[in-house]
Amino acid sequence: MWYGAASKREWEVNKLQPKPLDEVIAALPCPVFAAFGEADHIISIEDVQRLRNRLEAHRKSYDIHLYAGAPHGWLNDTMPGRYRKAQAEAGWAAQQRFLSKVFAGGYDTKRVTWSFEGDSGTDYDFTKNVRME
Repeated sequence: MWYGAASKREWEVNKLQPKPLDEVIAALPCPVFAAFGEADHIISIEDVQRLRNRLEAHRKSYDIHLYAGAPHGWLNDTMPGRYRKAQAEAGWAAQQRFLSKVFAGGYDTKRVTWSFEGDSGTDYDFTKNVRME
């Protein structure tokens, strides 16, 4: 797992990220868990789909969740303006299920499993997402 892995800037090669993210994904030896918010002002649903598509192209197992109304930082309970209790509890529960499965040997290294669960409005417009304090 890594933080912010789907935003446009994560795909750029630079001094801090000398390897293309696509190469990092291709080399992953483990399944990926990811949780995103629909109202994120940095990571769009299109960015999440790009990550999902690259994981699939490289035949990597994943469990990705997109939570309705959740802004950037929605899991961080030290940021009252961003924290979303209901979504955070669901996100932590999904992560716990994922980790329990991983550590119990629930992922077959000879099989690929893809799970994408998303909740977004039909009127979704990334350009209307704003930074929450």
